[in-house]
Order: sequence, then C-alpha cells, then structure tokens
Amino acid sequence: MASMPTKVTTHNVDAAIERRNDNGEEHKPVSITTASIDKSRRIEFLDVLRGIAMFLVLCQHAVQVISPSFKQWSLKYINFGEMGVVVFFIVSGFIIPVSIEKYNSLSRFWLGRLLRLWPTYLVSLFVVMALTSLNLRGPHKLPDWYNLHPVAFVLGNTTMIEEYIRIPAAVGAYWTLELEFIFYVLCSVLFFFGVLRRTRTWLWVSMGLLLGSQVAIAAFAHQSLPAGRLGLIVTAFFGTLLYRQSSAGGRTKSILLAVLALFAVFAVTFWLRSHLYTQPEVLRQGLPHTGVPCQIASWLSGYVIFLALYLVRSMSFPRGLAWLGQISYPLYLFHGMVLEVVPATVPWQIFLPVTVAASLLVAHLAHVFIEKPVARFQSRVLPHSPLVAGTTRLERSLFPGRSLVPCNTALRDGAN
Repeated sequence: MASMPTKVTTHNVDAAIERRNDNGEEHKPVSITTASIDKSRRIEFLDVLRGIAMFLVLCQHAVQVISPSFKQWSLKYINFGEMGVVVFFIVSGFIIPVSIEKYNSLSRFWLGRLLRLWPTYLVSLFVVMALTSLNLRGPHKLPDWYNLHPVAFVLGNTTMIEEYIRIPAAVGAYWTLELEFIFYVLCSVLFFFGVLRRTRTWLWVSMGLLLGSQVAIAAFAHQSLPAGRLGLIVTAFFGTLLYRQSSAGGRTKSILLAVLALFAVFAVTFWLRSHLYTQPEVLRQGLPHTGVPCQIASWLSGYVIFLALYLVRSMSFPRGLAWLGQISYPLYLFHGMVLEVVPATVPWQIFLPVTVAASLLVAHLAHVFIEKPVARFQSRVLPHSPLVAGTTRLERSLFPGRSLVPCNTALRDGAN
C-alpha cells in the first residue's frame, strides 16, 4: 500500500457498455470516465473523504473530553463525530459491493476483508487490555463483564461482532465495525443470489424496511428500534448507488430524489427513536442523547461533504488529507486510547495538540508496521491484476471485448 497517493488523471474511454436498469431493460452504449491510479488502486477522493471523516471524529472526541459545555452543544446542535461516521459509511457503500464483484468470489472477498481489518484490530484489542492492566487508562476501565468472564470477554472481542453475541465491547469505537460486518453480510447474500447490482432497488427496500419496522414497533409495542445504526446500513446502500451512477454515466435527479426520500425517512425514524420512544435506560439514568434536529443536521452535513467531494473527484487534493485517510483505520481504533492515557486535567492548550499529535503518530506507526506488511502479504495471497475485460462478471459487463489499463472503478479493497 503506497504511503502517498499519486495524482489521479481522468480521461474518457468510450466503451460499448450494455447497461441494464433494475427492471432488466437495456440502455444504449455510453461513455464512462476512468482514471489512472497507482498500484494500490487507491481512489484519491475516497482517501480525502476518510481523512475528513476521521478529523471530524477526532475533533469531536478530543474536545468533548476537556469541555463538557462543547459536549452538550454537540448533542443539541451538530455532532461532528456522527457527521464523520456517516461519511465513513457512504465510502464503504461506494467500494465494498463492487469489491465483492471484483473478486467474483465470496471466500476471496472475506479473506481480503479479514486481512485488511483483523490484524490492526487485534493489536488495538491487545493494547487496550495492556493499558488497563497497567492502570494507564485513568478512570476508564473495562466493563464489569470482563471481571466475571475474562476469557470469554477477550475471545468474544476478537470476533469483531462481540455485541451481537452478548459480550460488551472493549473499545467503544468497535460498534461501527460491527455495523460494517452486517453490511458485508447483506452484500454477500445479495451477491450469492445474483442480485447485488440492483442497487436502486435495495436502497429503496432498505428505506422501506427501516420506516415500516420503526413505525410498526412504535404503533404496536410502543418502543423504538436503533434508527441511527439501521440508518447507517441504509446510508451504505446510498454510497453503492452513487458508485453505480458514476460508472453508468450518472443521473442527478435519481440521486437528489434518493436524498430527499432518505431524510424524510430519517426524520420520522429519528423522531420515534430519540423523542417519542427514547430508550428506557437513557431516561432512567439521565444519560445525554442527541436530539432529532442535531441528528438531522449532523447526517445531512455528512451527506453534503461526500457529495461535494464526489462532484469534484477528478481534482487534485491536499496530500495531507489523503495521508490522513490512509491512516484513518488505525487512527479510528487508537485515538480513544490516547485520549484516555493523557490526563484530562492537563490545560487544553497542551491537551489538544499533544493528543492529536500522539494519535497521528500512533496511527502512522500502525499503518507502517502493521497495515503495510499485511497489505504486501495480501497482494501475494490475493493479487490485484489489471482490469482486463472478461476477467470477472463485473468487468465483462462493463468492458465487453476490450483490454484496459487500471481504471476508476473504486475497487480498492479497504474501508472502515
């Protein structure tokens, strides 16, 4: 994996693409925009988006540690952490389904995911356990469940789906990885049945299921579902729709219609979850929670950020943001531990630069000494070959009878 991205130079390749819509109807051949990318198959604008998203998450978590008033403000008006997570899930939706199609093999796809995510994840789990054992996490401790079932706790957390098997997470940030896992499973099932490319259909189906299930649960059980977490799955399907539209010539109206429908659904489901049927434990313990206007503002801002960079994706971006995107996964896993180790009683003028710099350093070291060696091993186990028509079902459908240089199909195998 290259340490710095090369400039992406776009050019047009006139390919006779027989596109089919969700109803199976054929369209006339179109031209698509492709791009020359480096050997890591990294799409620069996606790295920049990851960098921006991680910067938002880092700022949210760092500032709220030393400023309770900022935390209250971010729960009332706009939450930068939520904004960043939304961007992350659109990015995942943009590249994960087509990554499955690139491999044309679920076993190869899951092996690639395992090699991409698990090594750094396991190191983060080891580090948090070590910091806890050495009492270096300040007032932060592992859940009580760890004291009762230490072996089960550690083994459960190695699965990356610990909460789904009723085991508390060792690190709060792990919850998004569990949602990513759900999205991978859904895409894998759709691919297995040969219907993954019906992206628009699955986006609207997921919206309908979210709205219908939330309204039904509220009406008959007077409870609510986790609209935010389910909404992130729907958001990932929106990212897939953006990819399909970009590779097929793009239809702005369908994107705008999808965004309007999405936020109509989000407004209803967020209101039911956060206002009408708030979680009982939240009310009982008086825990702070995000209000509906704040949720809508945060999510809408995340969508706007992605769409803005998507529209200018062929331009050259600041290398610093691209580098931040490259280290975004270890930065996401380790920044919370850095914030716990540095005492919050340190003056903010020192706390903020020290924690940010330390987080970046730790993430960079993890990228260099964990991610890069694993990526080299992965390139040998699952080699990336140039995009030659006929190699996979995806390539046969996009480029019938034509050999091409590596192109802007957003196939980089790596997201969080």
